[in-house]
Amino acid sequence: MEVVVRKDALEISDGEKVIARFANLNVAEPGEGAETPADAAEAAEPEGLVVLPTEEVYDLNKLGRFLLQIKGSYPEKTDSILLMEPDIAYEHLVGVMDAVRGVDVREEGSDPDDPEAVEHVVLFPDISIGDAP
Repeated sequence: MEVVVRKDALEISDGEKVIARFANLNVAEPGEGAETPADAAEAAEPEGLVVLPTEEVYDLNKLGRFLLQIKGSYPEKTDSILLMEPDIAYEHLVGVMDAVRGVDVREEGSDPDDPEAVEHVVLFPDISIGDAP
């Protein structure tokens, strides 16, 4: 299982083909032409680089839920490959790695305020890192 972190999306691949793609939360849909928060931050502070928190750039909850489905089909699998495009912030690498390693799952029908109803499920903790094609 591969997770490719691109500037505009997260892609999940089976090693041969992309099986899921989750768009960057700050990328306008084609034809919208909207300025992204990242563009606004760069315009406001041209000298410094502003790195948005990973969960504001990529939908890590959606990624975690999808990986949980894959884990259900391959419960013994622990390895994964994380491939990054060159200009991805280190903070985003760490955030996506955390999501690939495991996810918190709340018991169905439980009290949303009950921390005891949340279980951490280990997904794919053995991560190899490389450059995206």
